Amino acid sequence: MSSTHRVAQLGLWSTHLAVLSAVVMQAASGDWLPPEVSMSQYANGPLGWTFATALGALGVAIFCLAYLASRVRRSTPVALLLGLSGAGFALAALVPASVDQRTTADAVHQAGATLGLVFLILGACAVAVPLRSETTARSAITFAVLAATSLVLLAAAAYGIEPFGLGAQHAWALYQSIAVVCEVVIVYLLLVMLSRRSAACPASTSP
Repeated sequence: MSSTHRVAQLGLWSTHLAVLSAVVMQAASGDWLPPEVSMSQYANGPLGWTFATALGALGVAIFCLAYLASRVRRSTPVALLLGLSGAGFALAALVPASVDQRTTADAVHQAGATLGLVFLILGACAVAVPLRSETTARSAITFAVLAATSLVLLAAAAYGIEPFGLGAQHAWALYQSIAVVCEVVIVYLLLVMLSRRSAACPASTSP
């Protein structure tokens, strides 16, 4: 079994763990997507560990993507984009937001989450656009566009600009939820695509 195959499997299982943790978190709180408040508030309370687990596992999955990009695509810049995304999610997992959202920890958490979300979109496009002849790549690009659009609307809502009349708080939670779900799908798609390409050329990716 090649190193890229092992890393791809780790990435897939890490993503499964992230999704499972998110489902447990929402089921236990009774607050399904989109939440009543920012998703970061899931970190508060006795089940905050499920939120940290979800973010941390997603970060590990994206680090696996970065490794696959460096081996399969042989692209250091793409791997760097994905690595920065993984680091952002890991930071957000390690530094939870507080209830009042006005502390230094909140700023660090938000910076990590923003880094993770934005650089995953950039990394996904860098991986998928050159491979857009493949259906999986085109799907990843589509979800990247949806995630990017949601982040733009989220940023606008943060400044009180909400063209659809949802209200700033509800709009923030909705757009954030859409972006996160899209990015989880992107991680799955990229892992599948890169693991397939690795299997197609095992001689170049074996340890």
